Amino acid sequence: MFFDIGLPSLIAIAALFLAPLALQAQDIAYPPSAAIYNVVTDGGVDNTGKTDVTEKLQKILYDGTNATGRRLQVIYFPKGTYLVSGMLRMKLDTSRKDTSHSHGPWLVGENRSQTIIRLKDNIWPKAIYNLDVTDAKPETKIYEQVVLSTGDSTNTTFNKIIRNLTVNVGSGNHGAIGLMYNTSNTGYLGEVDIISEDGAGLAGLALAGVENGPGQIRNIHVKGFDIGLYNVADYVTASTGITLENARKVGLLNHGNTAGEDFTITMAGDGPAIHNTSRGQISLIGARLTAKATQHPAILTQGNAYLRDIRSQGFARAILAPNEKQHAPADAIVDEYYTGTPVGLFNNTKTALRLPIKPQPEVPYEPDFAKWTSPMEHGAVGDGKADDSQAVQKALNDPGKTHIVIPYGKRFRITQPLTLGPDVVRVLGTHGVMPFSIDDKASLTIGDGKASVVIIEGLTNCPPIYVRTARTVVLDSVRVKADMPEMPKAPEGQPKNLPPSKYFIVGYFLMGSGDVFINNTGASMIIDNPQQRVWMRHYNSELGQGAAIVPIEVKAGTLWVLGWKSENLVQRVRIHKQGTMEMTGYNNYEVSNRRQKDGDWPIFEIIDGRFSCNLLVQHGSQANRNLIWETRNGVKRALTIENNPGKRDFPLYTGYEPQTRGSSTN
Repeated sequence: MFFDIGLPSLIAIAALFLAPLALQAQDIAYPPSAAIYNVVTDGGVDNTGKTDVTEKLQKILYDGTNATGRRLQVIYFPKGTYLVSGMLRMKLDTSRKDTSHSHGPWLVGENRSQTIIRLKDNIWPKAIYNLDVTDAKPETKIYEQVVLSTGDSTNTTFNKIIRNLTVNVGSGNHGAIGLMYNTSNTGYLGEVDIISEDGAGLAGLALAGVENGPGQIRNIHVKGFDIGLYNVADYVTASTGITLENARKVGLLNHGNTAGEDFTITMAGDGPAIHNTSRGQISLIGARLTAKATQHPAILTQGNAYLRDIRSQGFARAILAPNEKQHAPADAIVDEYYTGTPVGLFNNTKTALRLPIKPQPEVPYEPDFAKWTSPMEHGAVGDGKADDSQAVQKALNDPGKTHIVIPYGKRFRITQPLTLGPDVVRVLGTHGVMPFSIDDKASLTIGDGKASVVIIEGLTNCPPIYVRTARTVVLDSVRVKADMPEMPKAPEGQPKNLPPSKYFIVGYFLMGSGDVFINNTGASMIIDNPQQRVWMRHYNSELGQGAAIVPIEVKAGTLWVLGWKSENLVQRVRIHKQGTMEMTGYNNYEVSNRRQKDGDWPIFEIIDGRFSCNLLVQHGSQANRNLIWETRNGVKRALTIENNPGKRDFPLYTGYEPQTRGSSTN
């Protein structure tokens, strides 16, 4: 479905659609009780920009430990300029132990625009990488001439987080890549600027390395490179609020799997804003693309694509898909476009649900440390053995304390339900691998309180969370109860009469009437209130016990998801009559040496609910045979590999009554 309103009208609205929405840089400061590592006060690193600090910073990132000998997990950069003359690379621990195999670290800057890692001028004047902007094989091994790198690893590079800083490649560094980001399963890159001062860098952000993803990038501004964003991530990368400014050859070069929303790309040179190569998969909602007069299309796609709400100006056409038999649109405004054949078992409307999309709200960090507290200030022991339930509850309910920090290196045993106090605005974890020891009675309830928005972030092995409020709740990088008992192997075929509670733990019970925003998690969840609205970005699910376990149940309410990567051939979602879900960018991976076989269950099951999925891709040697079951008024139909035109994949599935499109509830 395409609309062309003409160039005069387009120019009239260009100011609205083509201007990027800049986020105000905020300060992030940790109280002393957080026990995080400060590179200036703890590491003696100069931040005046006058001294080369490459050697000191590299040692901290690669093998840094704190005073007790523990590996650094949160590495904090105060405001200032950190001058470097070579690459800063994180250490990768390749062991498979739960407590050590390449978890983290977090790199956190005090202020996005005032915390700057800057490369000296004229260090890397020539490129050594073949970052080809054609459909050639991508460069996957990038080790040198990168200012800041999480490293090159296998799919055990977990939970790499970089946020709230600037990487500046200086001038005279045409061979420089600003930042190479690699994470697996969990992790995100957020609120980061990547700048080439003379506009002549090679690539701003490279999602490269071996078996990169899944992960999330959000609120990224890249300015002045041949290639703004170079993506070779094998597994889906959820990308939100991406600004690629003054790219000379291509804005986004996608050799991998991108699920995106809210992109702004401006071209300084003669090339497409987006090139999705033959091995690329892209699902993109909302893009503002501008160039000077060029014969290139705004989007060149040779691989699978789902594209919606595309606004382009200055290109020869909006989309060119040379491998498609259908004519690609030349419209300046593209409502919806996809490669391949859309499917539906009842009402194939050939267009997605179009649920409302909301950005995650910002919650400022409290600069007054008198308003922070921690369980240690209320008598907690923090050794994982003593019962710290009462101390943690006192911290959560301390009058006037708006920010609760869970210190790094401590572990709190929880044996009873906890409730968030009315004054709390933020509960902040510091990336301890196992900050809680939890028994079956432990939980955390978020009810009504004074703040209109409350955020829980950076917690691993958190108690199950109950949301019972009309307030807005943000669950950012929260993993639930990772130290569960070992799960038994699934029997052959569909499990019979196995109670789900015996085999996995529900992480989030979302039963409120407000907005919930979820980032960077694999927690299972139940949504059960017609008024509950959930926006989730970057979900990784690897449960493998068959149809008896369904990680997400949408009993009532609305769920919108951007970027979901799964492993194991199991059922993932069940949507009931009062439930609604829209999925953008689903990536299922399975190899033959897995113990789980595809039984008689689908990936998605709709029982009189509403559902649409934009771009489902399966890769690996195995795939789910059953894709979707849909039941309407007692009639059940199945979409399988045998009756799906795209076999293992599809560009769009629609399962809803046409008259309900665009509304947020049934």
